[in-house]
Amino acid sequence: MAGADTMVGLGLGGGLLSILAATTSVPLSVWLVVLGVGVAAGLIRLIRYGIVPGGREFWVAVAMLVPFLAIAAAAPATMWDDLFHWLPNAAYAYRFDSLAHPGLPEPLARWPGYPQTMPFLTLAASRLDGQFLESAGPIANLLILGSFSAALVGIIGEFKSRTTKSSHASGIALVGLSMVAVPLLNPGFDQEVVLSSYADAATAVAVALCGLLGCLILERAAQGRHDEVLTLAWRFAFVAVALVNLKQANPVLLALLTAGLALVASRSPSLRMSSLASLVPVMLGPAAAVWLAWRVYVNFNLAGGEMAFRSPLQWNWAEVPHMLSAIWVVYCERPVFYAVMTGITIAGIAVLKHPATAFRRLLAVTAVCWIGYNVFLVLVYLGAMTASEASYAAAYLRYTNHLGLLGTSTMAVGIISAASPAWICGKIRIVGVACLAAFPLTVIWNAETLSPLSDTWSMHFRQVGHELADTLPVGARIVVITLTAQDLMPLAIKYDLWRPGREDRDLRTVWDGDEPDRIREMFSTGQATHLLLTGALTNIDPLTEALGLRAVRNETTLFAWDGDGWLETRSWPVVPVLKPKPAPSDQPEHGPDAQVAGWTPN
Repeated sequence: MAGADTMVGLGLGGGLLSILAATTSVPLSVWLVVLGVGVAAGLIRLIRYGIVPGGREFWVAVAMLVPFLAIAAAAPATMWDDLFHWLPNAAYAYRFDSLAHPGLPEPLARWPGYPQTMPFLTLAASRLDGQFLESAGPIANLLILGSFSAALVGIIGEFKSRTTKSSHASGIALVGLSMVAVPLLNPGFDQEVVLSSYADAATAVAVALCGLLGCLILERAAQGRHDEVLTLAWRFAFVAVALVNLKQANPVLLALLTAGLALVASRSPSLRMSSLASLVPVMLGPAAAVWLAWRVYVNFNLAGGEMAFRSPLQWNWAEVPHMLSAIWVVYCERPVFYAVMTGITIAGIAVLKHPATAFRRLLAVTAVCWIGYNVFLVLVYLGAMTASEASYAAAYLRYTNHLGLLGTSTMAVGIISAASPAWICGKIRIVGVACLAAFPLTVIWNAETLSPLSDTWSMHFRQVGHELADTLPVGARIVVITLTAQDLMPLAIKYDLWRPGREDRDLRTVWDGDEPDRIREMFSTGQATHLLLTGALTNIDPLTEALGLRAVRNETTLFAWDGDGWLETRSWPVVPVLKPKPAPSDQPEHGPDAQVAGWTPN
């Protein structure tokens, strides 16, 4: 099961770094060096014993991923939470070599108190390269998915008897099948999320591994192979650390996994609850320690740096019909994924009476997680998100994808567990070998679709942001107006003005409504010096006419305030031409809140 070592190591390293960074004032780069020395020592030890780090299957998966990794390496950040949260946190750690605390400047990120595993990965890669790397997160996500493909092959082999385990050749063929199933054919797969610094892909992998390892622990305990149970429990422990250290809400997923495993164990006559109870401190203790250390750090240093539930009296009760309707729309858009998860849930509830096999246990655990997580998401929409976010069930697909790989794993174990003639196994190996070549060729063929570089608007606002950061005068304060709440332009400009390498510039981004009188007041009172307008997405003629500016159409234009009015400084045309939407009277209200209305919490 060497493929699981990636997530085990991510939990161990990320957990240690979180505790050390939260409890000491030692620079992060020092702790990264210490961890790097530990990694080097571990590699030397493995090599001395003739062990391939990560296993052969993992390196086969990496080889298959090479074209995808090349796409990821060239992909700039273009997603809401990349610019709103993940990259600003990583950039802050890179700039100040520390987590945020009251003695340092205020963080750029909206939620600086979120767990830092993904920012730490970006920080480590950036320190090695000597410059800040936006693409570190996408590359890490792909490698984590590749490691899961290898781990899945190894773990489903463990569910079979030792006499029928596959050879290395068969294992490599199965990696080909697994790599096709996990990223490309998984209905819950979203390449935009994978090619970002979001923690969702790693969360899905950690959930699936915890489910697989937990059920394997029950399998070994039922077989009386207690010498293996403790080793598996420690593997589960460090993957659980990675899970709770990726996203704020992930302890809920760990709690649901634990509840599912406990329920299955209680329904299995062959398992003794007393012996399993002795494993709980091992399986959950490290995750609890990391979570507690992080809670203490956030409470003392970053109060208000996370999402929080409001009083039930302030919940979005009026949005319940709209929320349920929006969730149904998502179901209809991805019918295969949700039909499969619903089927697994129904089957899991049915087999709870007698979960005697690994497949039945996984079905039951997945069912508990699916039901519990959906209930939790509804509570988040009602009590933590804004009314607008609740009304359209913000990012429901992305959140439910956290259980997608657990569902995939359940189906894989079911297929492996089913009795089949020998000729089918031979055919599967042939298909798996074909997939070894088909996967990279498919990625190459669809490279333009997979890469954000083909997205005209994303490349436009990142170009504008980079060039503004290099050309605006010192002390500039720029107002960004786009007249559409779903536009990433304001966040991108803010991020690019602040990005590492611009420490010598006092550049600020301001946006405080788009009423003409308010804009004039900001400039006449010295609150702002430059105005950035884009007419590529929305017709902004009413605003430019009110301000006495020329029409701004399929372009983004920068105006500088000269004391009496604005002078056009620079313009960036959008190529190819985008057709702007009209500005209807029922457009949402604008202002500081509307500018981030398209953001969905992590």
